[in-house]
Amino acid sequence: ESPVTSIGPASADAIMNANMSKTAISRLPVEEILQKRKRFCRELTSTRDLQPVRVAVLGGTTTNEVVDLLEVLLLADGFKPTFYQSEYNKYYEDAVHEPEKLREFQPDIAYIHTHWLNIQQFPTKGCTETDFQILVRNETTRFQTIWDSLHETVGCQVIQNNFEHPALGVLGNLDAVAYGGQTRFVYELNLEFAKAANRNRKLLLQDLNT
Repeated sequence: ESPVTSIGPASADAIMNANMSKTAISRLPVEEILQKRKRFCRELTSTRDLQPVRVAVLGGTTTNEVVDLLEVLLLADGFKPTFYQSEYNKYYEDAVHEPEKLREFQPDIAYIHTHWLNIQQFPTKGCTETDFQILVRNETTRFQTIWDSLHETVGCQVIQNNFEHPALGVLGNLDAVAYGGQTRFVYELNLEFAKAANRNRKLLLQDLNT
């Protein structure tokens, strides 16, 4: 979730009448930023010299609003963004199987925007420790394939979010403890993502979990 908070009903008008900054805009509710996106973008592009940046957004979910929000925040931070968006839930295909469009686009940054529902296989309730570790390794390997392909294809900085916990633990209080728990699985997967980012300076982790 975005950390933005409200600063009052007249906040957007006040910002528009002042020297807009990323800090001021990011204090607005997300809904207000998106509602007034065109106005913000028009003002921000007309008042400053902007540095071009090319951003590929590869989504496991719908990413239109993510891109709209990024556009405003990047403009406020002094960048003029150009975006590439994968089709819905085609992040793996675009990165690994059909990278030609990304190679042609030549992004400076690739943002992989995924959700816990994009995890391909969760452990079953009676999962053993051995099977649990195999599932974690398989899922981590799938994302490592994406990161490696992007680095080899376009060589850009990759941003990968980790996963929020499922809203409802299927095993109740044991969901964070038992090998069959989805919460436990997400925790272990996030840990592997953190280890991968620690080893690779061209992989950044966006922390959605905390």
